[in-house]
Amino acid sequence: MATAIHTVKPENIATFLGLKLDPRYQGEIGSNCNVRIEGSRIKHTMGSVSIKMYDKFSKILRIETTASELQRL
Repeated sequence: MATAIHTVKPENIATFLGLKLDPRYQGEIGSNCNVRIEGSRIKHTMGSVSIKMYDKFSKILRIETTASELQRL
């Protein structure tokens, strides 16, 4: 889990979200992970757009994307 957080670069996050990282981009880009009894979650965000990957009991992978406000980045 920690490897996924430490090896993913901002350019990778933009690609995951279907965006291209412009050197002039001023917004926030980040990743975080949570581990709970039910499983793990990795979340990558770029501004108001995010992708979450849930690993339920190491058996089910669920991917969820969120775009609360699309902007031209």
